[in-house]
Amino acid sequence: MKNFYGYFYVVLISFFCISCVGDGAARIKGKISHNKLIEGKDCYLEVYLEKGDRLIQKMEIGNDFNEALTISPSYQNYYVIVRCEGIKKIYRKCCFSMGGSKYMKNPIDLGTISFENEKEK
Repeated sequence: MKNFYGYFYVVLISFFCISCVGDGAARIKGKISHNKLIEGKDCYLEVYLEKGDRLIQKMEIGNDFNEALTISPSYQNYYVIVRCEGIKKIYRKCCFSMGGSKYMKNPIDLGTISFENEKEK
C-alpha cells in the first residue's frame, strides 16, 4: 500500500508540472514600403532566439503583415529579420524580450521597412 501512495504522488506531481508547461504567443506587425524592386518577390519574416542565433520561425509575408508566432512561455530575447528574395539588403531589429502572451494583444510594431535604393543580387 505504501508503494501505491508513492506512485500516486509521483503521478500527481508529474501531472501538475506537465500542465504548467505550455507555449507562449506573440504577434509581429509591419509594412514593407512598395517599390518596383520588390514587385513579384517573396518576402520573409524570420524570428531568431538571440542566445545561439537559433531560427525559431520563418514565414512568408506580404507588404502589410501582422503575424502570430509561437514562442517560449518564459521570457527570452529574440531578434527579427525581414528579407526579400533577390535583394541583398536585410532588415534586422534586435532585441525583444518576449514570453507568455503579452505581445499577442499588443503586437510588436516594426513600422515601415524600406528596401529602396538597393540593388538586386
